[in-house]
Amino acid sequence: MKLYSNQLGPCAVHAAFRDARGIDQQDIHVVDMRTFSPRGAERNGVEFYAGSSNGRRATGHRAIGSYPLCDVPRAASWTAYGYVIARLYAWDPDARIGPYSSRANFIARVTGYVPRGESSAFLALAGS
Repeated sequence: MKLYSNQLGPCAVHAAFRDARGIDQQDIHVVDMRTFSPRGAERNGVEFYAGSSNGRRATGHRAIGSYPLCDVPRAASWTAYGYVIARLYAWDPDARIGPYSSRANFIARVTGYVPRGESSAFLALAGS
């Protein structure tokens, strides 16, 4: 997932993951992260992939290097990602994160679609 922001960088992404784990009790952690220089007006670009310790599915992301087949990272849930994204939008409402062009776009799209078995309780963190 890519983050474009004038206010947030890798430290904010790590803090959002830490808070999602510690405060919100979500099974999510950073699997891989890199910074880049966006071409647009944003000063910061961060690309990150999340994983889970007990996820139901394998993630499609492979970090540099190789994993034994029995040690493929597990994918984080939709809800766990939602907590991370909601925290990032609470800190910078004008950021672009993944497919969401703004905090308002994130709230509108999530409100319209919640997968079966998942929760959108994280919307309260985003300021909805």
